[in-house]
Amino acid sequence: MKAGNALIEKSTIWDNSSNQGSGIFIDAQANPKIVNCTIAKNDGYSNSEHSKGGGIYNKSEHEPNIVNCTIAANRANEWSLIYAEKPINAFNTC
Repeated sequence: MKAGNALIEKSTIWDNSSNQGSGIFIDAQANPKIVNCTIAKNDGYSNSEHSKGGGIYNKSEHEPNIVNCTIAANRANEWSLIYAEKPINAFNTC
């Protein structure tokens, strides 16, 4: 996600690979709402010394709103589930 207020709802984000944010990469100006989703089995190139955020990598200046999501079984060298450059306080029933 580059920018804007995207809504990801009732989705399964599964079996992707990247060295940052294999499931979802949230860029600096994005402010997404992620609702009723499963983010699982994404591989942050675990063999790379720089992989971060297997499930979600948050680079945003905003806090993504993550509601009723399952984030599990993702892989990365650092922060397999979520990597955030700034704290994320907007979790609800995850």
